[in-house]
Amino acid sequence: MENKSTFARWLKITSVISKYFVFYKLGKRRKDIFGKRIRYACEELGPIFIKLGQILSTRYDILNNEDCAELQKLLDQVEPIPLQKVEEIIEKDFGKKYAAVFKTFNTTPLASASIAQVHRATLHDGKKVAVKIRRPEVSEHVESDIRVLKQVVAVASLFSPTLRHVDGKQVVSQLRDWMLIEMDFKQEVKNIKQMKSYLAHAAEHTDTSEEEANNLIIPDVYDEYCTENVIVMEYIDGVPLSKFETIKDNLDYDIMSAAKAIAMLTVRHWLTARNDEYIFHADPHPANLLILKHGKIALVDFGLIGRLSPEQTRHTADLFLAVYARNLERSIEYALAIPGVDYDKYSDKLRPDIKEYLRKTPTTGVGFWFMGFVRIFVKHKVPIPYDIILFGRQNAVGDGLISTILPGKTTIDIMGEELARALRKKITQNILDVDFSRLAYAVSEEVKNSPDRVVSILERLSKDPYAIVKDFHEATSKKYE
Repeated sequence: MENKSTFARWLKITSVISKYFVFYKLGKRRKDIFGKRIRYACEELGPIFIKLGQILSTRYDILNNEDCAELQKLLDQVEPIPLQKVEEIIEKDFGKKYAAVFKTFNTTPLASASIAQVHRATLHDGKKVAVKIRRPEVSEHVESDIRVLKQVVAVASLFSPTLRHVDGKQVVSQLRDWMLIEMDFKQEVKNIKQMKSYLAHAAEHTDTSEEEANNLIIPDVYDEYCTENVIVMEYIDGVPLSKFETIKDNLDYDIMSAAKAIAMLTVRHWLTARNDEYIFHADPHPANLLILKHGKIALVDFGLIGRLSPEQTRHTADLFLAVYARNLERSIEYALAIPGVDYDKYSDKLRPDIKEYLRKTPTTGVGFWFMGFVRIFVKHKVPIPYDIILFGRQNAVGDGLISTILPGKTTIDIMGEELARALRKKITQNILDVDFSRLAYAVSEEVKNSPDRVVSILERLSKDPYAIVKDFHEATSKKYE
């Protein structure tokens, strides 16, 4: 039965691909742009393909802005769950009609995506809430499509050395794990609480003002109303970044300050926390970012969060600072430290590519900084940890979003102040970490033995500041010859 179902799915996928990408010029889709045809195909094929379309919607390095904008409709404008099904899910999970759970319930969803849709409602105590409802039978659809995708990748790998190298089957397995995590509403509730706690910790352990910390908002979640298929959280009155065009001329919304709100808290902690795990929103697409008035921004939908270990946090931050300073040797060192591979084995191979890469970084965003290394690693067959790929994707999404809503700007324009601050802090710490005792001892001996010579040194310094370097060299070389 399973083989029959898989074969039927193969036929369905082949039929849809043929309709939208092979014979489309013969039908009514002949005038549709590429992004629209991808969107229609993904909607017809279901959750896994909708998720793939969502990922493509933020790949501004692959598709043009018009195609990305079309695919972003998959983020919150998928065909909604019928109201009858919504009522059945609520009644099953709560054991009563939704009118007994909610004082008011807006039957038109605020957003509808591949895994769930969101409705606005009011609890009987008057709290305004957002109700997230999981699509029925979505897990079964995901499992069946994953089986087909694995077969597709196996065939494609026969013709693609690159796909063989990146291990396409593993990528599909990771996509499966990703979607299963996103479908686990109990885990998402934990993620929301963890992110809220983490950002509070980040604010406390960096020089972030209370006003800056309050500009980044995570909704509260109401545990007593959360079930296997329903999450009830605080309703936040904001405009999704995907609908930025509707507010771009409204002076009440300060998009630059909102973008900096994320940098001030999340980026600052990542760049300066030397011994902490770094937790980040791993799916920051435009529908998951709400722009609020007066420079505030809210993060929603925590189905997927990423984590860097303390060691990965240090190495990635050090890599960013080395790239920012355009230091070739340190960039190579920290890049290879991330996967923990043999420096001697790879450094000479990577050096020419990284040298050329650093030449381009001043005019690019941080997404390019990470994904540029990913491409170099793939070329030279350097293994890449999965969380680092997630982190790179997060930054690539940021590049695309900034270039769309702030034309002419890059993520470096947003993060530059934090990078400069972190670089200064790193330089200061490096100096403090140096043991100057040998040098101090040598100089003190000179002071003891020849106080007149010290006076002479100071006089020379007042006339020629660079002379002190020669004197230090002379003093130390005498003691350690």
